[in-house]
Amino acid sequence: MANSKSKEYGPNWLIFVSIIIVGVFFLADAAGIYALTRWTARLGVGLVWSAIALIIAGGRWSGNVAVVITWIGIVTVFLF
Repeated sequence: MANSKSKEYGPNWLIFVSIIIVGVFFLADAAGIYALTRWTARLGVGLVWSAIALIIAGGRWSGNVAVVITWIGIVTVFLF
């Protein structure tokens, strides 16, 4: 049974999956994996994951944090 904090903030696994996605982007950029170094692939994954996270979270805190982490990571990969 979920406690009241979990209901208020939403599922924490969304944040962890966002960190994993950003880590994969960093590793793909460092290794030069062509399929994930293209900007369209990164934007596509970012948009799809943002939509999934926001739908699952239902406007709760964890969905918003997951989306922010993902997009900060994508912009960081573009800049560096």
